[in-house]
Amino acid sequence: MLGVGLGALVVAWAFGWEEFAIVAAACLVSLVIGVVFLFIGDSSLGVLLALTTPRVVAGDPASTSVEATNEASRRMLPVRLETRVGKGVAHVNVPALAAGASHDELFVIPTSRRSIVPVGPVRSVQGDPLGLVRRERTWTGTETLYVHPKTVRVSSLTTGWMRDLEGETTNDRSPSDVAFHTLREYVVGDDRRHIHWRTTARQVDGKLMVREFVDTRRAHLGLLLSVDDEDYRNEDEFELAVSALGSMGLRGLADEQEVTCVAGARRVPSYHGSSFLDSLAGLELGSDDTSLVSSAARGRDVLRSVSVAVVVTGSAGDGSAARAAVDRLGSSVHTIIIRAGADGESVVRASSGAPVIELVMLEDLPRLVFAVTAP
Repeated sequence: MLGVGLGALVVAWAFGWEEFAIVAAACLVSLVIGVVFLFIGDSSLGVLLALTTPRVVAGDPASTSVEATNEASRRMLPVRLETRVGKGVAHVNVPALAAGASHDELFVIPTSRRSIVPVGPVRSVQGDPLGLVRRERTWTGTETLYVHPKTVRVSSLTTGWMRDLEGETTNDRSPSDVAFHTLREYVVGDDRRHIHWRTTARQVDGKLMVREFVDTRRAHLGLLLSVDDEDYRNEDEFELAVSALGSMGLRGLADEQEVTCVAGARRVPSYHGSSFLDSLAGLELGSDDTSLVSSAARGRDVLRSVSVAVVVTGSAGDGSAARAAVDRLGSSVHTIIIRAGADGESVVRASSGAPVIELVMLEDLPRLVFAVTAP
């Protein structure tokens, strides 16, 4: 509008055309009126943005409220507010408010799928009726809603064990550990530091006696998720895979096991349930092109001490990538493969190296995990 006005003014001055002078004057008046509208209405506004809850499970209801308050001592003119909700924008038309009065509106946030939804900031939008000028003012920060994957409760994963100073004792004998078990005769190759000299001195035949220990062990659960879109037939399969992964991880955390999770080229924080599910909420299919085998190789350093590993992938392909990933983890690791979205019924299928859970519905996972881990 300013450019049109200036152009009309130049033409009117150069050629003496009154029509262009009128156009220039109209443009100038419109701009002046628009500027006046920019500074009307929101100088004494107070805005509060609040989520009903910061975390929900996919499919559960979630909402946010926007409350606008007139903090001035006089009546406030109507104001239009905008707030970002995910990829969309919600609008709040605040009516004229008396001094100290408030206007509150509630918005329902879509939670049908697992995601991280940014909510806010709330901005006031001022402008003239012709839409020539516009001014935005930010009133709040951004809140974050975590839409967690659906999970189910599965049985404890106690088939794999590793030595650990804080673990439980077992019946497996060990030449060195923290849990003393018994004494036995020395044999070639025993560590002389474990000779029990007091008992040896009492032996008539002069035989050396050494201490024998038992292993103490603690489970360390490793989780490996494929994010390669070539491993999945559709996004629903990936959602099922993430839900299965989350269910297994929560079981390990509930059992106070150490849990290490790798998704593609990324290590997923898994120190406690909330941070673990928050991280899973942000996983995206095809977020990187790391194959399942490469992911296992790259994550070898963080997964090297795991005693139980769960490899989760989709139903696309023949499963050779999952088996190759299992081989990368090592033969000493007890491994379960979960293929999400398989056709037919959910079953456990025997396979060389690791049992394979063909998972069709998340509700079938507890039964299948029990079948795999039951003694």
